[in-house]
Amino acid sequence: QGNISCKDEHNKGQKQYGPNRNINIKKRLLVNIKKTISAVAEIFANNRQNDAHEFLGHYLSQMKENMEKLNTLGKTKIESKEERSPQPFFAGSAAKQALLCPVITNFEFELLCSITCKGCGHTVLKTEVNNYLSINPPQGQQALPFSIQSSLDLFFGTENLEYTCEQCKHKKSHIKYTF
Repeated sequence: QGNISCKDEHNKGQKQYGPNRNINIKKRLLVNIKKTISAVAEIFANNRQNDAHEFLGHYLSQMKENMEKLNTLGKTKIESKEERSPQPFFAGSAAKQALLCPVITNFEFELLCSITCKGCGHTVLKTEVNNYLSINPPQGQQALPFSIQSSLDLFFGTENLEYTCEQCKHKKSHIKYTF
């Protein structure tokens, strides 16, 4: 009667070390991640719903900003060393090179935005720096079968726009994005 079976020991272990413990650890880790992110970006505070797209955009912007600060700090330290150093720095010196920003290197690109007046044909060109394309998946019935190419074609297609022309004051234009 005083003996504890292997099954009892297993059940006791499950309560302390089993899958429920893993779930509780994961919950605490996720709460800590959420608190950490919220401390840096107020948009993620409280229980407001945000999606992965918003998170990625904020994360990439924050990383780019941090890399700019690091490069500025590094440049200041190098300039300070140059002033105190009797040895000349060479132009190809590794210390003089800026750190490459992974956001700019891997994600950033420019889109050309063309706004064309439907009244007189006047076109306004604007360049926009982006680090992602916001492409919506198709909704409902559509003529084209879904593919990445058809989604890109929709994104880069011409859309109607209410925009007052600088030349003729016509209020209808169309907008088109290109690489």
